[in-house]
Amino acid sequence: MLQTILENEIRTRGISVREAARQIKVAHTTLLRVLRGEQIDFGTLTKICAWIGISPANVLNSEYSIGEHLADELKMFLDNNPELSAALNRVIHEIKSRQLKRTVLDDLLAYITFRISISNDGPAILE
Repeated sequence: MLQTILENEIRTRGISVREAARQIKVAHTTLLRVLRGEQIDFGTLTKICAWIGISPANVLNSEYSIGEHLADELKMFLDNNPELSAALNRVIHEIKSRQLKRTVLDDLLAYITFRISISNDGPAILE
């Protein structure tokens, strides 16, 4: 999705990839990787989204769908990961007490989704 959005934005502005990269403050080779559909780091994604004027959460969340048994899977996962469970309980408390802004939550969820999508190396959490 980011590939298409970036292509359209560059075309709409009538600029080259090098000029877009200069404006975004990333290497032009980085933008070429995006335009080829390759993975990029979250910091680069954030810069590109800011330049385009969209939220990273919208880009990342559009790529994934929620499974039918999400609640059951999440409970099983959290039961096996007490530190993560405690952290999510703190987030839930802050949401309920209206101390956590929605934009912060959107960015956290986008980052989690992004990290999961690129974390094929290293040990699995449930092992």
